[in-house]
Amino acid sequence: MIKKVVALFIITSISLMIASMHDVHSLETKAQTSDDLWKTEILSSIEDSHYEQLVSAIVIDANTGQILLQTNEDTEFPVGGLTKLMLLYITFEEINKMDNDFYLGSKVTASSIVRKYSEQFTYWNAMDMYKDVDYNLQSLIESIAVYSANDASVAIAEHLKGSENKFVNYMNERALLMGIDSTFYNVTGLNNNEVLNRDIYNELDEPEIEKDVLNELSAKEVALLSYKLVKDFPEVISYTALDEVQHPKIQNRIDYSSNGLLDDLKNEPNILPYPFEYPGVFGLMTGQMDKGEDTYYSYVNYYEQDADNKFITVVCTKSNHLEEELSRGDQIVRDDYDPYDRFRITTEILDYLKNYEKVIINNDRLTENSETLSIPVYKGKSKSVKYEISGEQYVYYDNPDQLEFSISIKQDDQFFNKNKLIAPLEKGTTIGQANIKVKNIDINYITENQEENLTYDIVLSEDVNRANIFKLIGIEISETITNFVDWIISLF
Repeated sequence: MIKKVVALFIITSISLMIASMHDVHSLETKAQTSDDLWKTEILSSIEDSHYEQLVSAIVIDANTGQILLQTNEDTEFPVGGLTKLMLLYITFEEINKMDNDFYLGSKVTASSIVRKYSEQFTYWNAMDMYKDVDYNLQSLIESIAVYSANDASVAIAEHLKGSENKFVNYMNERALLMGIDSTFYNVTGLNNNEVLNRDIYNELDEPEIEKDVLNELSAKEVALLSYKLVKDFPEVISYTALDEVQHPKIQNRIDYSSNGLLDDLKNEPNILPYPFEYPGVFGLMTGQMDKGEDTYYSYVNYYEQDADNKFITVVCTKSNHLEEELSRGDQIVRDDYDPYDRFRITTEILDYLKNYEKVIINNDRLTENSETLSIPVYKGKSKSVKYEISGEQYVYYDNPDQLEFSISIKQDDQFFNKNKLIAPLEKGTTIGQANIKVKNIDINYITENQEENLTYDIVLSEDVNRANIFKLIGIEISETITNFVDWIISLF
């Protein structure tokens, strides 16, 4: 009976020690979710007249995919030119294949269909490509990244897969692998009805083209696609950051970016009357598409606050395109091209991101309010040995001093006997993993397979020396007596 009481006391004491060691910080107030923060902080700083136009938005860390802010992130909208983010992803994927004769200097020949796109969609969204003329792949990528050229998009699709329809099928296969469930119907983002009405395709060209369809994605899916694009092919930023591009065939023709936040943006006033020129912005893409009586304006932005803090924002707004004019201040802007709200809201978001701090989670942070971490040793010279959490990761939060962590340890069984380390072991040996959970806020990521918990290796801070012969004999005697006592107790 006495032995059981003592054992219970020891177990309780150990449990309290572990709890105090693992719960490093405390927080009394309930944390807000990212959606709560959006509603209470962001929306209060955006004028009501502009917020009414907001359809959905999301903000993520470009390095880890952590979602910082989001609202209506699962609401689908017609993405228009944002479709070309997937086109660019596949293009760079093909360029980077070792066994593929496809590179920036490759020649892409314009077909009769490509020429029809040039004729029908004219100057602003077309390169003006001519049938049977070869174009350098790099110039096509530039035209897509800078001014969303439809003819260049179709030319790349045909070059890689033989036809736009076959390329679209491949787009959807890649989208599913990324975790995007929405369906693409073309590579341009245009309404297929408009394409058919302009006689770009006939039954012999594309017998499977669908009518009455739009490429519609959610802000979360667009953010995921953008995250994958920048993560896998960071070189795309050198293209989306261009504010203008020289036409490869037409002398003195310069095309301008529709990205209103680029630094030192050069543009024609009738195209973009409200350049904001936000420092640190590098693209990525704008979109515009009608659906019913509404026009949807979308904007995906890659933003480097500094060398260590990089973000992706997605904003979609809408307005009724049946209204002919919309007055703002002393300027009149036609409502059939309204880039203002999506850029204005994005600048509000970028301003608010300055409230966030990158919280480095490492061994020092996890043990700043507790003693050095240690673990018991089996047949060791010392009863316990020090260990530490290896490496560091981070999360963004706008109140880092209030973060609370919990630690759960998964030991590598080959190094343990009855939850004690087996001596001898060398300093630096990885003996298991630690899962760190931020307890008082929801940490969510844009990728589905990314765990909420942060995983670290547990490594020994010092050598684990085996006990000498005399101590080993004492340990064996002690274990024998303990086992004998346990056997006697079990008889009663």
